[in-house]
Amino acid sequence: MEPAPTPPAGCPSYTSPAGVFYTCFHQDGSDWTKFVGTLKRLEKRLVRDTTCDDFLTSAGTSMGTIINDLLHPASTFTLAGTIIKLSSLTQLAGTEGDVTGQTAIIINSTAFLQQNQSTNYLTILHELAHLFNVIPTEGPSTSSTDNDNTVLTNCSKTIGVNP
Repeated sequence: MEPAPTPPAGCPSYTSPAGVFYTCFHQDGSDWTKFVGTLKRLEKRLVRDTTCDDFLTSAGTSMGTIINDLLHPASTFTLAGTIIKLSSLTQLAGTEGDVTGQTAIIINSTAFLQQNQSTNYLTILHELAHLFNVIPTEGPSTSSTDNDNTVLTNCSKTIGVNP
């Protein structure tokens, strides 16, 4: 196995008990500003998509909670400069519930800045679906791709793609 990547000087890093490596947790800067703008646009699309609303609230979370998370992201989201699953050295777009002491959802800002709007919407909705227990944790029986497909099937209008 290759060693974990080295973060930039002065940038804190963290390896979670699940074996995911993170650098540079933050909620500021130009990437945070872009991320917040994306969440606001996503919220406007989501409120017009009853299929996606029904999917995200199917385990009991209210739409008000989801809207609050999107419009007041500092309580739910943090950005990280890097998120890498060490067992496969795979870059992850986001994680949910992996880092004690951080917000529930952490988004890879490097990946976020490189992706198009639809992919970013999918990443955010995927992580929210984990948070609200409407898709399972990835593991032996369910892959991240399986979960992406479930989100795409239920939220294609919000994401802006055909399933």
